[in-house]
Amino acid sequence: MLETNCLQPIELFPGESDDDLYALTCAALDEETSGHQDSLPHNLDDVPPGPFLSAILSSIDLSRLGGHDVVLVMKAHQRQIAHHQAGVYEAMSETAHCIDPDTTRRSDVVNEFAPEEIGAALTLTRRMANQELSVALDAVGGLPAVHQALVSGRIDARKATILTDQTAHLEEATRRQIIDTILEEAPNLTTGQLGARLRRLTTEADPEDAKSRFEVSLSERKVVAEPNLEGTAALIISQCSPDDVLSARDHINLLARRLKTSDELRTIDQLRADVAIGLLTGRLKGKGVQRGSVTISVDLKTLAELSNSPGGLGGYGSVHAEIARKVAKEQIAGKWTAMVTDPETGEPLHVVALRRRPTAAQARKIRALHPTCVHPGCRMPAENCDLDHRIDHARGGPTTVRNHAPLCRRHHITKHKGRWRYRRIGRTGVEWITPLGHRYRTDRPP
Repeated sequence: MLETNCLQPIELFPGESDDDLYALTCAALDEETSGHQDSLPHNLDDVPPGPFLSAILSSIDLSRLGGHDVVLVMKAHQRQIAHHQAGVYEAMSETAHCIDPDTTRRSDVVNEFAPEEIGAALTLTRRMANQELSVALDAVGGLPAVHQALVSGRIDARKATILTDQTAHLEEATRRQIIDTILEEAPNLTTGQLGARLRRLTTEADPEDAKSRFEVSLSERKVVAEPNLEGTAALIISQCSPDDVLSARDHINLLARRLKTSDELRTIDQLRADVAIGLLTGRLKGKGVQRGSVTISVDLKTLAELSNSPGGLGGYGSVHAEIARKVAKEQIAGKWTAMVTDPETGEPLHVVALRRRPTAAQARKIRALHPTCVHPGCRMPAENCDLDHRIDHARGGPTTVRNHAPLCRRHHITKHKGRWRYRRIGRTGVEWITPLGHRYRTDRPP
């Protein structure tokens, strides 16, 4: 319940006006006599984070709300957390320039031992304190648009970290331009999607730098064995060419699925691990098995070596032009799909399957229109997804491209058993309706 002293003068936050604050206070106080709200202000999604959103949220009894409204409250809390995280970053940045306990004077340079001060105050390791301070200095000083997006609750700290880290190698002007380009859509992207979009934008911004960084990283490829706390161990193969990694993953997956018979008690994950170790130790030969599959999308100009625009690998994201051309030109007895896209729109123009047993033309078209599972936030390659009848075949749904979309096994089950529904919008758009009444749109990534 809100106390009446919340009507005392409160410092305004950026974008707030006296009228806004008055209206929000009235909304929050509507249920003061009952102690808790059992309905939400009609515009809760539009309330900016700050002291009044905090006051509204503190007056809500979730047990009195329907499922739809509970989700709105969850989103509002997330905006409030992001708002406070912006304040934490601002204080971190200020701490790094403080000189002594009593003066308000600040140093022009960052204190070398600021991570120790921050780590001790927030009980962080030195490594974590360094990482967090780096994000704070970048967001507050170098990328004010990122800081403001946090203040307004449009992005969270995880997305702020991705935005700062994945653009750190660029020149300042290019960096800010890319940030401005992606910030508008960032609130609607998962961290995985945001990272993939940034990789493409940064590659497009400086193809030669992307190629150079790729070659340096590739030269540092390695295999590392690490113990786990439970007494098991992990084998990590890192910094390899992405087309080789995806092909290896699919090869392991194919072998594992062949072993998953009705009498097999091991889970598919256990089988994948056993197959990978078996191949590497020589216990499993994999005789007669085709090479794993890779799906590549590349525009015509890049394929003809008239441009160096990045291509895309299904389930991975952007790769620089040479990798895209290399994969597209592979002529081996494996499973490969090459998709040629329009340089202007990015839509598929032609799909070529280089296979012993080509897939049906319809399936190739569906996967070309939807490179990944169409569920919100899912990046499972369409090649590894079920092709779902939007309108079930048993209910008369036609077997057409328009009535199909790729869904990974988990989200296929979610649709049929979890009461999620979707409808097509245009050629590549999909709108989902959740069991609690919320709507989310997905589309083919650019």
